Amino acid sequence: MLLYECLVGHLPFEGRNPAQVLRRVLAGDFEPADREEPTVGQRWARIAGAALALEPADRPPTAAALGAMIDQELEALGIREPRLELVDYFDDPEGYAERLPERIVPTLLTRGEKERREGRAQEAAGDFNRALALKPDDLSILKRVSALSAHTAWRQRGVRMGAIVVGSLALGGTAFGVTRLVKGDERALPATSARAGFPDVRPETSATTAQSAMPVEPVPSTAPNPTAAPSGTADGPTVPVGPAPVAPTPSATAEPKVDTGQRKVQIVVTPAAAKLRLDGVPTSWFGKTLTLPVGPHQTWVNVVDSDCCEAVSKTIHVTAPPDDDPDQILGLQLRVKIKPARVALNGAPDGQTVTCNGKTTGGAPVSIQMRTVEMPVTCQLSNGKQRAVKLRAGGTVVIQWPAG
Repeated sequence: MLLYECLVGHLPFEGRNPAQVLRRVLAGDFEPADREEPTVGQRWARIAGAALALEPADRPPTAAALGAMIDQELEALGIREPRLELVDYFDDPEGYAERLPERIVPTLLTRGEKERREGRAQEAAGDFNRALALKPDDLSILKRVSALSAHTAWRQRGVRMGAIVVGSLALGGTAFGVTRLVKGDERALPATSARAGFPDVRPETSATTAQSAMPVEPVPSTAPNPTAAPSGTADGPTVPVGPAPVAPTPSATAEPKVDTGQRKVQIVVTPAAAKLRLDGVPTSWFGKTLTLPVGPHQTWVNVVDSDCCEAVSKTIHVTAPPDDDPDQILGLQLRVKIKPARVALNGAPDGQTVTCNGKTTGGAPVSIQMRTVEMPVTCQLSNGKQRAVKLRAGGTVVIQWPAG
């Protein structure tokens, strides 16, 4: 639980009362860490989820095994001296948080590309999504995510089509076998079958002989066509003879027309915990590719059950895809408005202050702009001491002046 809290900022099992929390603990009901905080990434969420698994057999067998999983991921991200990382972080928490994306995003993209080439789409998507969460304004990363989603969709279609083809071949083979069996039974009929009411037609009988043995109704060489115009001869109207006109059918090999009235769209909402309503309908957006009509659409995003953010309503415009690339995915990003946090100082002597993130107060709350819903900062007291606090958007942190 401590690992989960370090990654996400809160405990995995939460509820409105102790009984609700206990039920969730007993059921192993918790939200994956990367859903709560996308910057965590799929791999760290998997490690934390394994440590919290309900069944003991699904957990790492020992603390050393869990530590090895953590060390392996740190090594893959280029972090080889974790202790030095902690020193750098506590020296300058805000600066460290700002420098981290520049350090690990290139590593995530390199690893994701390698996984994509090797056909490991799920692992590649995990790295690309974490990179996008760390740098949400980088359109090049969004294009990678969109391209991977499109490739995965086509691959799934190919698998489904393959299953259909295999099933069709199996049915065709079965039908062929049944036909051969039936024909074999016909050949095995005894010569006396004609006396039982069946015509005695054998394979060696020629078509001419078979036809001569069967009564044939005379068919006139010409057939009247009631739709033709009369010729006006003395013997009565005559009509042209010939086959009835047949409506042309489209060629089986003709290229299907591309409907430019719709387009594939991928929407990224920040923060990931926010809910999306699209044209008034609750819509799941995480990792999804939507198909929307070209034109304006009304969106509404908000983080429910939280005072961290203000709902934002915005009109987005879906443009037609390029003629030469009708499957091109349009990437759109929506952000909620994150409220500022507040810091207050309590119990300080006259003239004493605290400074947090560039804002100073001697008692009354001051507002601090937030980039994310939660942000750890180190506040400096005027007596030279420091306080490490976690700011939360829409909330107030009260710092107590040290006694003595």
